[in-house]
Amino acid sequence: MFLQKSMIAVRLKEARNREVADLEGLGIDDGLFHDYVLPVMRDSSWRELHLGSNRITHRALVDVATVLKEEPFKSKLEVLVLTRNQIIDAALIEFCHAIDSCALRILSLGFNRLSSHGIQVLWGAIDRWGGVEELDLDGNSVSETCFQNMSHVLKHSSRLRILRLSKTSLSDDCCVALRESLHQSNLVELHLSKNLITVRGLDAIGLSLNQAKLEVLDLSQNQIVGNIEAFCSAVRRSQLKRLNLSGNKISEQGAKNLMKAVRGTDIISLNMHWNGFSDEVLAQLRQVVQFPTSEVYRNIMALCSSKYRVGIRSSIRVLPLELIRKVVEALYPLDSHN
Repeated sequence: MFLQKSMIAVRLKEARNREVADLEGLGIDDGLFHDYVLPVMRDSSWRELHLGSNRITHRALVDVATVLKEEPFKSKLEVLVLTRNQIIDAALIEFCHAIDSCALRILSLGFNRLSSHGIQVLWGAIDRWGGVEELDLDGNSVSETCFQNMSHVLKHSSRLRILRLSKTSLSDDCCVALRESLHQSNLVELHLSKNLITVRGLDAIGLSLNQAKLEVLDLSQNQIVGNIEAFCSAVRRSQLKRLNLSGNKISEQGAKNLMKAVRGTDIISLNMHWNGFSDEVLAQLRQVVQFPTSEVYRNIMALCSSKYRVGIRSSIRVLPLELIRKVVEALYPLDSHN
Protein backbone atom coordinates (compact mmCIF):
# COMPACT_ATOMS: atom_id res chain seq x y z
CA MET A 1 0.00 0.00 0.00
CA PHE A 2 2.85 2.40 0.79
CA LEU A 3 4.47 1.75 -2.60
CA GLN A 4 1.12 2.22 -4.33
CA LYS A 5 0.48 5.55 -2.61
CA SER A 6 4.01 6.64 -3.48
CA MET A 7 3.44 5.86 -7.16
CA ILE A 8 0.17 7.80 -7.13
CA ALA A 9 1.89 10.75 -5.48
CA VAL A 10 4.65 10.73 -8.11
CA ARG A 11 2.18 10.66 -11.00
CA LEU A 12 0.10 13.44 -9.44
CA LYS A 13 3.16 15.60 -8.95
CA GLU A 14 4.07 15.14 -12.61
CA ALA A 15 0.53 15.93 -13.76
CA ARG A 16 -0.18 18.89 -11.48
CA ASN A 17 0.89 21.60 -13.93
CA ARG A 18 0.06 19.77 -17.13
CA GLU A 19 -3.00 19.41 -19.31
CA VAL A 20 -2.86 15.59 -19.36
CA ALA A 21 -3.09 13.44 -16.22
CA ASP A 22 -1.97 9.84 -16.74
CA LEU A 23 -3.13 7.83 -13.72
CA GLU A 24 -3.71 4.52 -15.46
CA GLY A 25 -2.88 1.15 -13.94
CA LEU A 26 -2.18 2.34 -10.40
CA GLY A 27 -4.87 0.30 -8.64
CA ILE A 28 -6.74 3.45 -7.61
CA ASP A 29 -10.02 2.67 -5.86
CA ASP A 30 -12.76 5.06 -4.77
CA GLY A 31 -11.07 5.85 -1.46
CA LEU A 32 -7.64 6.55 -2.95
CA PHE A 33 -9.19 8.76 -5.59
CA HIS A 34 -11.10 10.79 -3.00
CA ASP A 35 -8.11 11.19 -0.67
CA TYR A 36 -5.29 11.72 -3.16
CA VAL A 37 -6.50 12.53 -6.68
CA LEU A 38 -9.52 14.75 -5.99
CA PRO A 39 -7.65 17.51 -4.09
CA VAL A 40 -5.05 17.79 -6.87
CA MET A 41 -7.73 17.70 -9.55
CA ARG A 42 -9.54 20.68 -8.05
CA ASP A 43 -6.36 22.78 -8.29
CA SER A 44 -5.31 21.62 -11.77
CA SER A 45 -6.25 22.55 -15.33
CA TRP A 46 -6.38 19.09 -16.89
CA ARG A 47 -7.85 18.70 -20.34
CA GLU A 48 -7.41 14.93 -20.27
CA LEU A 49 -7.85 12.56 -17.33
CA HIS A 50 -6.79 8.95 -17.88
CA LEU A 51 -7.95 6.57 -15.16
CA GLY A 52 -8.07 3.29 -17.07
CA SER A 53 -7.20 -0.09 -15.52
CA ASN A 54 -7.91 0.91 -11.92
CA ARG A 55 -10.50 -0.24 -9.35
CA ILE A 56 -13.04 2.57 -9.50
CA THR A 57 -16.63 1.51 -8.80
CA HIS A 58 -18.89 4.38 -7.65
CA ARG A 59 -17.69 7.19 -5.40
CA ALA A 60 -14.77 8.29 -7.58
CA LEU A 61 -17.04 8.77 -10.59
CA VAL A 62 -19.38 10.88 -8.46
CA ASP A 63 -16.36 12.90 -7.29
CA VAL A 64 -15.41 13.55 -10.92
CA ALA A 65 -18.96 14.74 -11.57
CA THR A 66 -18.78 17.27 -8.72
CA VAL A 67 -15.61 18.76 -10.22
CA LEU A 68 -17.05 18.76 -13.75
CA LYS A 69 -19.87 21.00 -12.54
CA GLU A 70 -17.34 23.67 -11.56
CA GLU A 71 -15.06 25.95 -13.55
CA PRO A 72 -12.54 25.55 -15.05
CA PHE A 73 -13.33 21.85 -15.56
CA LYS A 74 -16.86 22.49 -16.80
CA SER A 75 -15.41 24.11 -19.90
CA LYS A 76 -11.98 22.49 -19.95
CA LEU A 77 -11.92 18.70 -19.41
CA GLU A 78 -12.28 17.17 -22.88
CA VAL A 79 -11.08 13.58 -22.45
CA LEU A 80 -12.16 11.19 -19.69
CA VAL A 81 -10.84 7.62 -19.89
CA LEU A 82 -12.32 5.10 -17.43
CA THR A 83 -11.85 1.83 -19.31
CA ARG A 84 -11.29 -1.43 -17.43
CA ASN A 85 -12.53 -0.36 -14.03
CA GLN A 86 -15.49 -1.75 -12.05
CA ILE A 87 -17.98 1.06 -12.60
CA ILE A 88 -21.60 0.10 -11.91
CA ASP A 89 -24.88 1.47 -13.26
CA ALA A 90 -25.73 3.46 -10.13
CA ALA A 91 -22.47 5.41 -10.44
CA LEU A 92 -22.99 6.18 -14.11
CA ILE A 93 -26.58 7.29 -13.52
CA GLU A 94 -25.52 9.62 -10.71
CA PHE A 95 -22.70 10.95 -12.88
CA CYS A 96 -25.08 11.70 -15.77
CA HIS A 97 -27.74 13.35 -13.63
CA ALA A 98 -25.18 15.55 -11.85
CA ILE A 99 -23.84 17.24 -15.00
CA ASP A 100 -26.01 19.59 -17.02
CA SER A 101 -23.30 20.61 -19.46
CA CYS A 102 -19.60 19.91 -19.99
CA ALA A 103 -16.83 20.07 -22.58
CA LEU A 104 -16.26 16.31 -22.92
CA ARG A 105 -15.27 15.21 -26.43
CA ILE A 106 -14.03 11.70 -25.67
CA LEU A 107 -15.63 9.43 -23.07
CA SER A 108 -14.25 5.91 -22.62
CA LEU A 109 -16.21 3.51 -20.41
CA GLY A 110 -15.23 0.23 -22.01
CA PHE A 111 -15.04 -3.00 -20.01
CA ASN A 112 -16.79 -1.97 -16.84
CA ARG A 113 -19.87 -3.47 -15.16
CA LEU A 114 -22.46 -1.43 -17.00
CA SER A 115 -25.78 -2.72 -18.25
CA SER A 116 -28.54 -1.24 -20.39
CA HIS A 117 -30.04 0.40 -17.28
CA GLY A 118 -27.11 2.77 -16.88
CA ILE A 119 -26.26 3.11 -20.56
CA GLN A 120 -29.82 4.20 -21.34
CA VAL A 121 -29.38 7.18 -19.01
CA LEU A 122 -26.02 7.90 -20.63
CA TRP A 123 -27.64 8.31 -24.07
CA GLY A 124 -29.84 11.06 -22.69
CA ALA A 125 -26.86 12.80 -21.08
CA ILE A 126 -24.85 12.70 -24.32
CA ASP A 127 -27.79 14.22 -26.15
CA ARG A 128 -27.91 16.96 -23.48
CA TRP A 129 -24.17 17.66 -23.37
CA GLY A 130 -24.00 17.90 -27.14
CA GLY A 131 -20.21 17.80 -27.55
CA VAL A 132 -19.19 14.12 -27.25
CA GLU A 133 -17.41 13.05 -30.44
CA GLU A 134 -16.12 9.62 -29.37
CA LEU A 135 -17.84 7.11 -27.09
CA ASP A 136 -16.35 3.78 -26.01
CA LEU A 137 -18.73 1.23 -24.46
CA ASP A 138 -16.82 -1.92 -25.43
CA GLY A 139 -17.30 -4.93 -23.18
CA ASN A 140 -20.48 -3.77 -21.45
CA SER A 141 -24.04 -5.10 -21.84
CA VAL A 142 -26.33 -3.36 -24.34
CA SER A 143 -29.88 -4.62 -24.90
CA GLU A 144 -31.95 -4.19 -28.06
CA THR A 145 -34.20 -1.60 -26.40
CA CYS A 146 -31.19 0.38 -25.24
CA PHE A 147 -29.78 0.22 -28.74
CA GLN A 148 -33.01 1.60 -30.19
CA ASN A 149 -32.76 4.58 -27.82
CA MET A 150 -29.17 5.03 -28.91
CA SER A 151 -30.35 5.18 -32.51
CA HIS A 152 -32.52 8.15 -31.56
CA VAL A 153 -29.44 9.92 -30.15
CA LEU A 154 -27.48 9.19 -33.33
CA LYS A 155 -30.14 10.95 -35.39
CA HIS A 156 -29.95 14.11 -33.30
CA SER A 157 -26.31 14.24 -32.18
CA SER A 158 -24.36 16.25 -34.72
CA ARG A 159 -21.02 15.69 -32.94
CA LEU A 160 -20.80 11.94 -32.27
CA ARG A 161 -18.35 10.55 -34.84
CA ILE A 162 -16.78 7.44 -33.29
CA LEU A 163 -18.79 4.72 -31.54
CA ARG A 164 -17.26 1.59 -30.01
CA LEU A 165 -19.65 -1.24 -29.14
CA SER A 166 -17.46 -4.32 -29.46
CA LYS A 167 -18.16 -7.33 -27.25
CA THR A 168 -21.56 -6.02 -26.11
CA SER A 169 -23.69 -9.00 -27.24
CA LEU A 170 -25.32 -7.02 -30.04
CA SER A 171 -27.65 -9.00 -32.31
CA ASP A 172 -29.05 -8.60 -35.81
CA ASP A 173 -32.08 -6.75 -34.42
CA CYS A 174 -29.73 -4.08 -33.08
CA CYS A 175 -28.27 -3.66 -36.56
CA VAL A 176 -31.77 -3.25 -37.97
CA ALA A 177 -32.41 -0.48 -35.43
CA LEU A 178 -29.08 1.07 -36.34
CA ARG A 179 -29.90 1.03 -40.06
CA GLU A 180 -32.76 3.47 -39.52
CA SER A 181 -30.50 6.11 -37.97
CA LEU A 182 -27.07 5.47 -39.47
CA HIS A 183 -27.68 7.46 -42.63
CA GLN A 184 -28.89 10.42 -40.56
CA SER A 185 -25.93 10.40 -38.19
CA ASN A 186 -22.43 11.86 -38.50
CA LEU A 187 -20.65 8.65 -37.51
CA VAL A 188 -17.40 8.06 -39.37
CA GLU A 189 -16.24 5.07 -37.28
CA LEU A 190 -18.35 2.16 -36.04
CA HIS A 191 -16.77 -0.74 -34.13
CA LEU A 192 -18.99 -3.80 -33.63
CA SER A 193 -16.50 -6.67 -33.34
CA LYS A 194 -17.00 -9.77 -31.16
CA ASN A 195 -20.80 -9.65 -31.17
CA LEU A 196 -23.62 -11.94 -32.38
CA ILE A 197 -24.14 -10.36 -35.78
CA THR A 198 -24.97 -12.62 -38.75
CA VAL A 199 -25.36 -11.86 -42.46
CA ARG A 200 -28.83 -10.44 -41.69
CA GLY A 201 -27.30 -7.74 -39.50
CA LEU A 202 -24.53 -7.15 -42.05
CA ASP A 203 -27.09 -6.58 -44.81
CA ALA A 204 -29.09 -4.24 -42.56
CA ILE A 205 -26.03 -2.04 -42.07
CA GLY A 206 -25.27 -2.29 -45.78
CA LEU A 207 -28.66 -0.83 -46.69
CA SER A 208 -27.71 2.51 -45.15
CA LEU A 209 -24.10 2.70 -46.37
CA ASN A 210 -24.86 4.63 -49.54
CA GLN A 211 -26.18 7.57 -47.48
CA ALA A 212 -24.02 7.13 -44.37
CA LYS A 213 -20.77 8.99 -43.70
CA LEU A 214 -19.02 5.88 -42.36
CA GLU A 215 -15.34 5.56 -43.24
CA VAL A 216 -14.36 2.81 -40.77
CA LEU A 217 -16.48 -0.29 -40.14
CA ASP A 218 -15.28 -3.13 -37.92
CA LEU A 219 -17.41 -6.30 -37.88
CA SER A 220 -14.64 -8.76 -37.07
CA GLN A 221 -15.23 -11.94 -35.04
CA ASN A 222 -18.99 -12.09 -35.49
CA GLN A 223 -21.11 -14.88 -37.02
CA ILE A 224 -21.22 -13.73 -40.64
CA VAL A 225 -21.32 -16.55 -43.21
CA GLY A 226 -21.89 -16.99 -46.94
CA ASN A 227 -21.33 -14.99 -50.10
CA ILE A 228 -22.38 -11.56 -48.65
CA GLU A 229 -23.59 -10.47 -52.09
CA ALA A 230 -26.01 -7.79 -50.88
CA PHE A 231 -23.37 -6.20 -48.64
CA CYS A 232 -20.81 -6.18 -51.45
CA SER A 233 -23.27 -4.32 -53.63
CA ALA A 234 -23.69 -1.74 -50.86
CA VAL A 235 -19.93 -1.31 -50.42
CA ARG A 236 -19.60 -0.06 -54.00
CA ARG A 237 -21.78 2.94 -53.14
CA SER A 238 -20.28 3.66 -49.72
CA GLN A 239 -17.67 6.09 -48.40
CA LEU A 240 -15.81 3.34 -46.53
CA LYS A 241 -12.04 3.54 -46.29
CA ARG A 242 -11.38 0.75 -43.77
CA LEU A 243 -13.34 -2.48 -43.53
CA ASN A 244 -12.66 -5.34 -41.13
CA LEU A 245 -14.53 -8.63 -41.59
CA SER A 246 -11.86 -10.91 -40.15
CA GLY A 247 -12.70 -13.88 -37.93
CA ASN A 248 -16.05 -14.71 -39.54
CA LYS A 249 -17.02 -17.59 -41.85
CA ILE A 250 -17.32 -15.79 -45.15
CA SER A 251 -17.02 -18.09 -48.17
CA GLU A 252 -14.29 -17.78 -50.77
CA GLN A 253 -16.94 -16.65 -53.23
CA GLY A 254 -17.83 -13.96 -50.73
CA ALA A 255 -14.20 -12.86 -50.68
CA LYS A 256 -14.16 -12.68 -54.48
CA ASN A 257 -17.41 -10.71 -54.46
CA LEU A 258 -15.87 -8.23 -52.04
CA MET A 259 -12.66 -7.93 -54.07
CA LYS A 260 -14.73 -6.90 -57.08
CA ALA A 261 -16.78 -4.51 -54.98
CA VAL A 262 -13.83 -2.57 -53.52
CA ARG A 263 -12.10 -1.94 -56.83
CA GLY A 264 -12.49 1.71 -57.71
CA THR A 265 -13.73 2.65 -54.23
CA ASP A 266 -12.01 4.69 -51.49
CA ILE A 267 -11.16 1.60 -49.41
CA ILE A 268 -7.51 1.61 -48.38
CA SER A 269 -7.63 -1.14 -45.74
CA LEU A 270 -9.42 -4.48 -46.00
CA ASN A 271 -9.05 -7.19 -43.36
CA MET A 272 -10.45 -10.62 -44.26
CA HIS A 273 -8.09 -12.81 -42.24
CA TRP A 274 -9.25 -15.88 -40.29
CA ASN A 275 -12.17 -16.70 -42.54
CA GLY A 276 -10.65 -20.01 -43.62
CA PHE A 277 -9.57 -18.82 -47.06
CA SER A 278 -6.97 -20.62 -49.15
CA ASP A 279 -3.52 -19.10 -49.59
CA GLU A 280 -4.44 -18.20 -53.17
CA VAL A 281 -7.46 -16.13 -52.10
CA LEU A 282 -5.47 -14.45 -49.33
CA ALA A 283 -2.78 -13.50 -51.84
CA GLN A 284 -5.43 -12.01 -54.12
CA LEU A 285 -6.90 -10.05 -51.21
CA ARG A 286 -3.52 -8.56 -50.37
CA GLN A 287 -3.18 -7.26 -53.90
CA VAL A 288 -6.59 -5.59 -53.99
CA VAL A 289 -5.94 -2.75 -51.54
CA GLN A 290 -2.74 -0.73 -51.54
CA PHE A 291 -2.24 1.75 -48.71
CA PRO A 292 -1.17 5.12 -50.20
CA THR A 293 2.35 5.95 -49.06
CA SER A 294 1.64 9.67 -49.41
CA GLU A 295 -0.78 9.50 -46.44
CA VAL A 296 1.79 7.57 -44.39
CA TYR A 297 4.35 10.24 -45.18
CA ARG A 298 2.04 13.10 -44.17
CA ASN A 299 1.25 11.50 -40.82
CA ILE A 300 4.87 10.72 -40.04
CA MET A 301 5.88 14.28 -40.89
CA ALA A 302 3.18 15.57 -38.56
CA LEU A 303 4.56 13.33 -35.83
CA CYS A 304 8.11 14.59 -36.38
CA SER A 305 7.26 18.28 -36.76
CA SER A 306 8.78 20.75 -34.33
CA LYS A 307 5.32 21.69 -33.05
CA TYR A 308 4.95 18.43 -31.11
CA ARG A 309 7.13 16.15 -29.07
CA VAL A 310 6.18 12.73 -27.80
CA GLY A 311 6.46 12.79 -24.03
CA ILE A 312 5.30 10.47 -21.30
CA ARG A 313 5.03 12.15 -17.92
CA SER A 314 7.58 14.79 -18.83
CA SER A 315 7.51 18.55 -19.10
CA ILE A 316 7.41 18.57 -22.90
CA ARG A 317 4.18 18.97 -24.81
CA VAL A 318 2.25 15.72 -25.24
CA LEU A 319 1.26 14.63 -28.74
CA PRO A 320 -2.54 14.82 -29.23
CA LEU A 321 -4.26 11.43 -29.10
CA GLU A 322 -5.97 12.01 -32.44
CA LEU A 323 -2.64 12.56 -34.18
CA ILE A 324 -1.16 9.46 -32.54
CA ARG A 325 -4.15 7.44 -33.78
CA LYS A 326 -3.64 8.67 -37.35
CA VAL A 327 0.04 7.77 -37.32
CA VAL A 328 -0.61 4.30 -35.91
CA GLU A 329 -3.34 3.68 -38.49
CA ALA A 330 -1.00 4.84 -41.22
CA LEU A 331 1.79 2.51 -40.16
CA TYR A 332 -0.44 -0.40 -39.13
CA PRO A 333 -3.75 -0.34 -41.02
CA LEU A 334 -6.63 -2.63 -40.10
CA ASP A 335 -5.43 -5.37 -42.42
CA SER A 336 -2.50 -6.03 -40.07
CA HIS A 337 -4.43 -5.85 -36.79
CA ASN A 338 -5.88 -8.62 -34.61
